[in-house]
Amino acid sequence: MIFKNKRFREWRLAMDEVMVTPPTGKLPCKAVGIIVINEKGEILLLDRRKGTPGWACPAGHVEPGEHELVTAKRELFEETGVQANDSMKLVLWADINNPCNRGAKAHEWWIYTMVVDHDLAELKEPKSHKGIGWFELAEAEALEIEPIWRLVLNMAFI
Repeated sequence: MIFKNKRFREWRLAMDEVMVTPPTGKLPCKAVGIIVINEKGEILLLDRRKGTPGWACPAGHVEPGEHELVTAKRELFEETGVQANDSMKLVLWADINNPCNRGAKAHEWWIYTMVVDHDLAELKEPKSHKGIGWFELAEAEALEIEPIWRLVLNMAFI
């Protein structure tokens, strides 16, 4: 998997009213997301009840004093029961103008990928998510995907 745009190159890409720009370090709200890919090439998605509705990769806010990688591992396990492994790597670091339930209009995002050799996952937060599943890219395109994740997945796989 290769992103069309390298992390440190300046670029802008708009899709579904989501704008991605190089990180400024000035946004107060920080978030992480994890694109989990199994050995069949399927991606793990959750159907969110809260915030922007729709399917999304496991994600969450970075708590004060918490390192982004620690947050990614914590959110992945809290939401899906999947343990992080050594294949987790940072693939995108950017400011993205997506709103959240904490009132922020934009976030500084760290997006990671991780490959797993299984398709085990469970819905760990039923109050926050309606469903969970592994999807081929063609299947995922037919889902109602949160705008930020539609953009990120298109960047990742096109």
